[in-house]
Amino acid sequence: MLLVTLMTWPAFAQQDAPKATAQDVVVIPLQDVIDRALLHVLRRGFKEAEEAGVKAVVIDMKTPGGGLKETEEIIQLIRSCRSKGGIPVYTFVNPSAISAGAITAMSCDGIFMSPGATIGDAMPIMMTNEGPKEVTGGLREKIFSPTRALVRALAQENGYSEEMAVAMVDPDVELVIGDEVLCKKGQLLTLTAEEACRVYAPMETPLLARGIVNNIEELLELIDLGGTNVVRVEVTKSERIAQFLTSPFITSIVMMCILLGLYAEMQSPGIGMGAGIAGVALAIFLFGHSVAGLAGKWDMVLIVVGLALLAAEVFVLPGFGICGVLGLGTLFAGLVMTMMPHWPTGIDPLPNVELQGLSDYFSEAIRQLALVLVLTVIGGIFLSKVLPKSRFYKKLVLEAEQLPSQGYVGLDVVAQMALVGKHGTTQSPLRPSGIALIDGKRVDVVSEGEFIDRDTAIEVTHTEGARIVVAPLPDPPADEESTPEKA
Repeated sequence: MLLVTLMTWPAFAQQDAPKATAQDVVVIPLQDVIDRALLHVLRRGFKEAEEAGVKAVVIDMKTPGGGLKETEEIIQLIRSCRSKGGIPVYTFVNPSAISAGAITAMSCDGIFMSPGATIGDAMPIMMTNEGPKEVTGGLREKIFSPTRALVRALAQENGYSEEMAVAMVDPDVELVIGDEVLCKKGQLLTLTAEEACRVYAPMETPLLARGIVNNIEELLELIDLGGTNVVRVEVTKSERIAQFLTSPFITSIVMMCILLGLYAEMQSPGIGMGAGIAGVALAIFLFGHSVAGLAGKWDMVLIVVGLALLAAEVFVLPGFGICGVLGLGTLFAGLVMTMMPHWPTGIDPLPNVELQGLSDYFSEAIRQLALVLVLTVIGGIFLSKVLPKSRFYKKLVLEAEQLPSQGYVGLDVVAQMALVGKHGTTQSPLRPSGIALIDGKRVDVVSEGEFIDRDTAIEVTHTEGARIVVAPLPDPPADEESTPEKA
């Protein structure tokens, strides 16, 4: 019940948010660093816009930049909205579109600037523990080359100047239009609102932006949508919670709880504390990734199938065989898929460019899962060594010896083994466990996985601890018909 509640909560949490219709314009905020947390509201906004078939989408932008793979996902969301939904997408630079923000803006149908806004400075940098650092050496060209190709392709697709786009990325490129030097070699191009909207001879159109506007309403007037109702996508409370739950650190902790809980349950089968911890952790994991627009129905199906196979291994077919291996593999596949976005498909590729964002997400998910597995093994060893000695564990486990003189009766192994080879009759269907009558006594038995109907003759084949394993006796051969003797 807890799992179902948390998985369905996102739909209820967003019921109060205004829904767009085909007669509206959707405004999506991009008001911070472009990272995985910011993507939650963008995914939802573009999805709602496409489903409603709105007149246009406007990105209200104020960003210092961000990650390249997140930027590539936003670019695909924009291109999908335009290609599959026929919906134009515009950027309102209000007041800054720096680095990845500038690249995102160039993927739109049109750019508008607020007074005093700036756009540009899109050179790739390397993030380290000490902060951002310039890429140098042989790695520089390896990173710069695909970024230059990306901005050139966006410029070609949306009618912007390729030289201008590359000048924002590469400081070795000088931008000269006519007799005017806009960016000297060794500098990165960053344009003010006036410069972005200016028409430089011999060009006949503005360099980058269509105009300077004070607000969204003025922007809509310039694209012939004045007076259209505006629906603003706001970050919901559930999305703020999801931003915390889907952070790499918290996601790793939650996955460790899932795996450690399953390990504990497999060590002592029965619906106990291990299953409870794993269930709550899984519900939290799916809630966060569902709200973030990551967990889809097929991802959840993989996880549920994996858990079902593991449950069969624990409760039905003890040991660690094919069900256990398939269960773990399916569970891990579901966890990895849940951490990856649903990359828009069915749209034309960019000219001469293949976006790498999806493969980057996959590699990151595999690395994170591998780290979690290592930490889970270490955590399992630590808990198995330290937990039994802790006061908390001793309160949960009965350590007092239970003697026969005190009325306690344990498992009589000799009596169990004495049943091997004896015959009896099932008193209930075995699915695969049930009750049989052996030597006039009702005994709990289990088959080797097969269904055995009631009132079936059975034989005890062997015992496994407290388990008495039985198999059905073969049907007796039919009596041969007697023939009369000849005189």
